Amino acid sequence: MKIITKQSLFLRFIRRGVRLGVIFGALFAVGLFIVDFVTENSVDPTTFFYAFVICILTCIISFFISPAPDFYWLRKQEKLLGFCFNVEMEKHNVTELPYVSNQWFIVAAANRVIAYNRNYIVRLDNERAGHEDAVGIIEEITITSADGEKRKIRAGTQTDIVPNLKKWIES
Repeated sequence: MKIITKQSLFLRFIRRGVRLGVIFGALFAVGLFIVDFVTENSVDPTTFFYAFVICILTCIISFFISPAPDFYWLRKQEKLLGFCFNVEMEKHNVTELPYVSNQWFIVAAANRVIAYNRNYIVRLDNERAGHEDAVGIIEEITITSADGEKRKIRAGTQTDIVPNLKKWIES
């Protein structure tokens, strides 16, 4: 198996965006076709194509932008602690996610990449028990990094990301 790299993590989101874009684009085009058939209006075939392409691009862009803050935090860790993520993953022979060791906590779920080195997290500041959000029940913790910045990490209760990260920080 291939070693996990920042590029492979990022490409995972782009591939997911393309897949969802094709699915939504196809569904939207079928919906347009049904509306065209029911109303007996003649819709130009290029309209179906444009609708398909717009759905694909929308999904790709959203999956391109959503993990950007996580990669920013990973880059900050690299700069502050003086390591290269790709070299670290090769050194630890990380080929699958999630990966949790004494030194690393790495999870790629939905549209998030949570990757922390043990030396980057100074303390766990705040824990907020599950609270209701528009998408369901959300758990949240706040961490302080070695450079003094605070970051909130949120995840739905259907995943074990927040409890596992908390347990890893406290161990």
